[in-house]
Amino acid sequence: MWRRKISKKSFTLIEIIIVTIIISLIYYLSISNISFKTTVKNKMNLIDLPKVMKSYQYENTIILKCINEGLKCFVYADGVIIDEFDNLFKSKPIVYNYNKELNSIYFEDIELKHLERHEVVFEYKIDKYHKANDLIVEYNDKVYIYNSFYDKAIVLEYLSDVNIYFEENERKVRDAF
Repeated sequence: MWRRKISKKSFTLIEIIIVTIIISLIYYLSISNISFKTTVKNKMNLIDLPKVMKSYQYENTIILKCINEGLKCFVYADGVIIDEFDNLFKSKPIVYNYNKELNSIYFEDIELKHLERHEVVFEYKIDKYHKANDLIVEYNDKVYIYNSFYDKAIVLEYLSDVNIYFEENERKVRDAF
C-alpha cells in the first residue's frame, strides 16, 4: 500500500482570511488618520470652529489658542498640544465678552519653548460636556458670535448688529412665556 506523504505547500483558507483582515485593518487605520488630520486643518475656519473643535479626541477639555506672533494656533487636548496651524487668522482679531456691553477680553500669555512667552489673541475652549466659552469676535469686517448651543458661529455684518441680536433674543424669550 502506498502511503502518500502530504506536504503543506499552500495556505489554508482561514490563514488567507486572517492575513487579509489584518492587512485591511492596518490600511484602514493608516488612511483614516491621515484623512482626518487633513480634514480638520482644511476645514478650520471661524464659522465652523465649534464643530471642528468638537471633532478632536479629548476627555476633559479642548482649547484652541492663537498667538500674536505669526498668528499661529495651537490645539490643546487635556493640556497637551495635539495640533497646530496658521490659516485661521491673517490679522489680529478683537474678542469681546458675550454681552451687549462688548467688553474686550484679554487672554493669559502662554509659554511654548524654553520659557518663551507669547501673547494669546484668541482662545476657544470646550469642556467634556460640550459647553464652550461664549464670545464675540470681530475679524475682517465681520462679527462672529459663539454660543454653546450652536455648532456654527452666527455671522453679523457690523458690530452694531450685536445689540440687535441680543434684543431679538430677549424678545423671543419674553414671547415664549
